[in-house]
Amino acid sequence: MRQKKIPYTFEFLEKNRNKVILGVGTRLNPAGYLQLMEDITGVYSTDDDLNVRTWVYNPDSVRGWIGFEVSDAPGLVDIDVVTSIGFRLSDGTTDYYWDEDEEDWVEATDYWNTESEVAENISLFSAESKKLQIVINLKTTDSSATPWVRTIKVLFNSDIELKEDIVFSSFIGACENQIRVKGRHLFRLSEENDELDLKNDYPLETPYNIPEIDGVYNHTDDPHHFVDLFQSFNATTRLITLSSEVDTGKDIWVDFLWVPEFSVSTSLDFNEPEKVPIVILDDLKQIGGAGLKAEDTVVNRYAGQGWKIEYAQCDFQFLIRFMTDKAIDMLRLSDEMRRFFANNLTIRSIGLDREYDIQITSDWDMLSSAGERGLIEANMTVQILRTLFFEKTATAVTTVKKLYFTGDFDQTVG
Repeated sequence: MRQKKIPYTFEFLEKNRNKVILGVGTRLNPAGYLQLMEDITGVYSTDDDLNVRTWVYNPDSVRGWIGFEVSDAPGLVDIDVVTSIGFRLSDGTTDYYWDEDEEDWVEATDYWNTESEVAENISLFSAESKKLQIVINLKTTDSSATPWVRTIKVLFNSDIELKEDIVFSSFIGACENQIRVKGRHLFRLSEENDELDLKNDYPLETPYNIPEIDGVYNHTDDPHHFVDLFQSFNATTRLITLSSEVDTGKDIWVDFLWVPEFSVSTSLDFNEPEKVPIVILDDLKQIGGAGLKAEDTVVNRYAGQGWKIEYAQCDFQFLIRFMTDKAIDMLRLSDEMRRFFANNLTIRSIGLDREYDIQITSDWDMLSSAGERGLIEANMTVQILRTLFFEKTATAVTTVKKLYFTGDFDQTVG
């Protein structure tokens, strides 16, 4: 299986405060690091079990955890280190530590691992849940000193296809989960019944994809729609069950929610879709060429071995084409899309579990299609900003663990 090496950094910044789970006696310093909390007398607790939990990182594309690196600083008294930092790994449900005797990750109770132990054995921690949370134990033996943790980096193997993740899994996935356009269906009941068959008895002119019903009313007796008769709906059979029977000849008003089909255009000649309403993503491209180049490293600091990962950061743009067979559907779809973008200023990459900003670069432009069916079409252009593309193969790196000086050493101060 072709895989990429992807880095991720848990940053303990102010913007992430609401995601970090701070235990008793710990704090997130606004300067951007974790530490013990001073009490009202200005001293730190020397308890053994003070800890902080990161948020649960959940990249769907992970196929194995392979790297672990901590940026930290010890607490000193004179020149002696009086603090330590311990770690456990969690899947968000259960905490684990590396048991050297068992040579396995086992459920944690009282034990903690060093950074070195985690870095050496993280590749054996199961990635099956696709979740990783770091539990950090901050400890001091001197109440005047605290350890600090600024960042924790992890590295994982991934089978992600980056553009496919952004377009299909992330953007289209979010649209399918959230977009619900209001539709209405008015018809006369042919016989007394407490069930409405929208598939056979009262079909809609347009073949909407209807996941749910918003309300059903006896429009004849209740024209202002105060009494909702809806009880249940089977989306497969399109059978609505009412809370009570309605007499023959009554006008029934059904408010339903529909979801458009979503597609990615694969042909320059794509003009008339087989089914509407439909949303088509077209003209997909990266903006700004190869993008801004950057690199990151994740290193086992005690073994002196790690990986350098080079990547590009660029904007990803596509045209969204909306097609319906009714002007009213287009107007309602436009309202729903504006609601979607107003509530989604970012889009989450499912494969990488990262948030990217969304920007509309050209707003709604509606026109009538020249096709045989006289479809209504509208277009808008969207950019997903500062997306990460890991296209270059990671390279192994060796770090300097110790530096020796021989011979004379002169130092000038002044």
